[in-house]
Amino acid sequence: AAPAALPEPAAAQPEAAPAKPEAPKVVEAPAEVQKYINQLDADEEGLRFAAAVELGRIGHPTAIDPLIRVLEKDKDYFVRRAAARSLGDMNAWVAVPALIDTLGDKEFFVAIAAHQALKNITGQDFGFKENMSKSEVRKVIGRARDWWKDHANDR
Repeated sequence: AAPAALPEPAAAQPEAAPAKPEAPKVVEAPAEVQKYINQLDADEEGLRFAAAVELGRIGHPTAIDPLIRVLEKDKDYFVRRAAARSLGDMNAWVAVPALIDTLGDKEFFVAIAAHQALKNITGQDFGFKENMSKSEVRKVIGRARDWWKDHANDR
């Protein structure tokens, strides 16, 4: 008897090309939002203040990074305070580290706005109060940073 024929090898299947990762979606700022973002760089404090307030009112996510920059660098404390409030109103989780640092702002009204924004965003009261000594403020900042280390990836 003749030996049974061996089955034909299956045709080699071409390997599927690896899927290309999707490019991150770029969110464009609407014209009104872009106008206010641009005003954050104005020479006049009143324009920067109004822009920070309006960006918080509108709440578009493209305003978060520019507001963080203003919070960290603007020379006018009214503008920094408006940026802190707007970030809190926007529930800007990514702004938490900058807001924690702002608890040490030399202007109490900026620091208190940052504290309120942190409470809005995180639901935590880190114990910031009026008339705290610099060392007490450093302890509050330390508690807030420790909390952030444990919760940064919560959202």
